[in-house]
Amino acid sequence: MRKAHGFNSSQIEELLQKSNGSILQWYDHCGEFLKTFYEKPDLTHIGDKNPFFHEHPVARKEIAAFPNIWTIRDPRAVWHSRHRAHKGEGLFFQRYLDNVRYFMKRLDTSLVIRFEDLLLEPEQTMREVYDFLGVEYDDTFLDRSGKPHDRRFRWNPNAVDSFDKSKINAWKSKKLPRDFFTPLVKKIMHKFHYE
Repeated sequence: MRKAHGFNSSQIEELLQKSNGSILQWYDHCGEFLKTFYEKPDLTHIGDKNPFFHEHPVARKEIAAFPNIWTIRDPRAVWHSRHRAHKGEGLFFQRYLDNVRYFMKRLDTSLVIRFEDLLLEPEQTMREVYDFLGVEYDDTFLDRSGKPHDRRFRWNPNAVDSFDKSKINAWKSKKLPRDFFTPLVKKIMHKFHYE
């Protein structure tokens, strides 16, 4: 976790030392720290947005018992986003596909939300997330400005600006590679209704 996300390096080091190499202890200690840092004494849940935790065998084993929320995005948009930002970084797209393979085997124990639905219908989509986690719905996420700690996200305008619906079809401005529509990509598009 970087300072931009709320922790400085000495805090990270302290949390790692307290955790003794256990990812579950890491989350416990982070939760206690965040209660104070964000002045939320009633904090009961924290999450990790890293889509690649399953690449680490220990993390995969320890986190398996917890609720998984998987945000799927149109593979064409993922390819376009990374291609635009990283001049054709194919490795990231391959990791995206590996991530999809992992979660496709766990659909019965995961909540799947489409990125596009989050942009088009944020309130309805987040109600599903809150219900899945068994926590009371709170619509403060709709207010995209003036958060006490929003500096954590200034590097990413998507996190503080209004929901940008133009990202949904931005991929249409670029030609996809000839070999893009692999069997897995076709399966994703069919399963999650990307036409």
